[in-house]
Amino acid sequence: MSSSEEAQALGRSEFWDERYAKADSDKPTHEWFRGFSALEPFFDKHLFQARGNEGKSGRILHLGSGDSTVPYDLLERGYTHQTCVDFSKVVVELMAARHSDRPQVEWKVGDVRDMVDIEAKSIDVAFDKGTLDAMIYGSPWSPPDEVLENSGRYMKEVQRVLKDDGVFLYVTYRQPHFIKPILNRDSEWEMEMEVMGGGDSFEYFGFILKKHAALLSVPNEITLAAANSNVNFSLMKFEAPPEFHGLRDALSRTRRHEAEEGMPHITARCLGALFETIIPQIPRITVAYGTRVSEICAQLQLKTQPTGMFADQAGADGTSIWAAATSGQHAIAMHLLSCMLARIWKPAEATSLWVELVERRKQEIFKDYNSSSATGISAIMAAQQLFNREQLSAWDASARSWLQTADTTKRFQQTQLMLIINNVRMPVNTSKDPYDSIISAWKSGLSAMESLLQGASQRVQDGAILLAISSWHLYPNMQVLSDLVKDIDMSDDLMTHSILTISTSGTSDSRDGVFWSLPLSRMRYYSPALVSERTPSHPTHPE
Repeated sequence: MSSSEEAQALGRSEFWDERYAKADSDKPTHEWFRGFSALEPFFDKHLFQARGNEGKSGRILHLGSGDSTVPYDLLERGYTHQTCVDFSKVVVELMAARHSDRPQVEWKVGDVRDMVDIEAKSIDVAFDKGTLDAMIYGSPWSPPDEVLENSGRYMKEVQRVLKDDGVFLYVTYRQPHFIKPILNRDSEWEMEMEVMGGGDSFEYFGFILKKHAALLSVPNEITLAAANSNVNFSLMKFEAPPEFHGLRDALSRTRRHEAEEGMPHITARCLGALFETIIPQIPRITVAYGTRVSEICAQLQLKTQPTGMFADQAGADGTSIWAAATSGQHAIAMHLLSCMLARIWKPAEATSLWVELVERRKQEIFKDYNSSSATGISAIMAAQQLFNREQLSAWDASARSWLQTADTTKRFQQTQLMLIINNVRMPVNTSKDPYDSIISAWKSGLSAMESLLQGASQRVQDGAILLAISSWHLYPNMQVLSDLVKDIDMSDDLMTHSILTISTSGTSDSRDGVFWSLPLSRMRYYSPALVSERTPSHPTHPE
């Protein structure tokens, strides 16, 4: 077995059953990640002193305990309510027999990713040294999907079984910048870390995790309702605005089914509910955008009629648009945001930004709820949904595919617009906080476009409206102020009653075109945020 295969095997019960079957029934096979004497200062600070004598009556859960002696060292300290869970039946039977005279430490066969025998909010202290690490293999910069799934399920289970005032103590040799994103992917923990020292050739690190204070005040009835709300989100549909029916008729059977029943629909519903309370009303955009989308689809159908075995995958990919159209006006606004991000950011960058948007919006919702601000039930439930990176990447990819199709169909107007944009030196906005910058640009674009469709002329204040126009394929007539005043007729029947005024003497003399500069803190699983800058002239497909 290669080292890579062995690292992967550590997450399988069969590996450990075989290992423990060879063990001496009276002696531990190995005390992973340091024995009790080396751990004692860590326990003294975060268990003995932090919880005092009252803590001795609390329930301690050892996660993937193997044949460690730590539970019995704690028993000698007076901790008489301990449970050890391990998925190796061999080691559980061995330890139960070895210590049959000390029933205060209970042994259970169980998978720490699904602890069906441990009740919710029943544990005071959870402890792990080596179990989570056994699930991790492959590149630390970009962990395999299996690692992310297993570690994600594990952390959710620890969150579930801990009491609201409980603590999760975790010891590892892995570098903090690699392990922190795995421990706190969904920003559900308040986390501290300290260097334990004393390693022979490398340091050990102790993590102290407590439930995020903002998550503790959500009523149980909402939590229970949210447990089944993935199903509710997929079943709940809205009648799509009639302007989108041309898209519906143009979609292949497979794509329409995905948009109405599959993950794209769940994503659209969840995102719409998550951001619902901060989205401005956009009735005119909804009508105009639906009309434009259906118009583009009609033009494509005149050019091509796909046949053959790949017909269901041919044609325009309007999956995310139809998913949004059948999920309500708020979901349509989320699709429009995805087009803005896909227009200017590369796929991995846009996905990173979506991850941060979702995390920050969840925190905002719980903060508002706990401060007694008006927060809708749908927003609370949406905030408890799991959005994985692959789901958000697929959401971005569908919007990106649509942009390529629409750019080609509206080539003349899009080219004319991009020539103007590339001669305006202007940032989308100047905020350096990704969440604030994106929300501001999106809302600014929505508000300006809604006003233009109402017939109210607008003056460009920053690059947000220009990015929005290039992303939504709605082209107002323009007046460009340079050395001479140039009136540009964009020949868009949907935008005939207003004018967008642009000055080519923008706010930046060092860059060409509209640009957006943001730190990308969710690009990878390590290191400080990477500051990236992009312009809408970049292609929407991967480079």
